[in-house]
Amino acid sequence: MHPPTLDWTTAARDDAEARVAALAARLGPAFLHATRDGRYVAHDADEWTSGFWPGLLLLAYRRTGDRALLAAAEAAEAELERAVLDDRLYLLHHDVGFQFG
Repeated sequence: MHPPTLDWTTAARDDAEARVAALAARLGPAFLHATRDGRYVAHDADEWTSGFWPGLLLLAYRRTGDRALLAAAEAAEAELERAVLDDRLYLLHHDVGFQFG
């Protein structure tokens, strides 16, 4: 059983999930690092934040059941795996935990 939530937390969660869904519809299985002029721009899988977007997609999928979010997360994770296997991520360093966490 989940504890009761405050109205503002529910609204914030719902807003975050809506924003993730809108970004996923626009950018899909991209890798988002930071905004430029207030908009996210897709990056290659080699940023230290590469795992953050697939993680957000999976979290949103778990709450909403939106299969499009799951498909985008799985595609992004597959690209991260390819980046390791084809040596694009040639330096395995402390940021790999962020990329795959």
